[in-house]
Amino acid sequence: FMGSLVMHCCVGEILKKRYKFSERFTLGTLKPDILKLSVGDRDKTHYIKRIIEGQGVKKLPDILEFIQENKESIKDEEQLGYLCHLIEDRIWFDDYVGKYTRTDANDIDKVVYIQNGNVIKSMKEFSADMYKDYANINKFLIEKYKIDIDEIKKLIANYIGEKNFNEKVEKNFAVNDADIGKENT
Repeated sequence: FMGSLVMHCCVGEILKKRYKFSERFTLGTLKPDILKLSVGDRDKTHYIKRIIEGQGVKKLPDILEFIQENKESIKDEEQLGYLCHLIEDRIWFDDYVGKYTRTDANDIDKVVYIQNGNVIKSMKEFSADMYKDYANINKFLIEKYKIDIDEIKKLIANYIGEKNFNEKVEKNFAVNDADIGKENT
């Protein structure tokens, strides 16, 4: 599971415009998830470090490890985008998801929903819940930040090749017709 590609697109596009970055920055902001979808090892693509806290364990990007490993090219726009993605995920999973859930330190396949009476679900069920939530907010984010999803999909397809752009990638752009946040726009 990860913050949705649409969320990363929004932050990436805001920063790209503000600092006049190229499409390479946008690609960098998407690259950890693109690589995860093709390689399948989130721990490697997201520089995951396990942090034990009480009875739970957090799996968070190790920002310092990424910087150290890429210190020669860290100023490259694509690398800055990659770093941006890792920082976003760190904030998302530590500050947001971490407030509502914790992974059981004795069984990392179990997620405890803290705010919901300590309901326990499997990691697979938790991931499915997250993707449903992403689909609910993607439409709102796309409209609010005027993200050209077709252009983003082309950028990804050019990077990974058309034949590799499959339902795994497409799933990350799913939208539900939820009418959330309209009163806040």
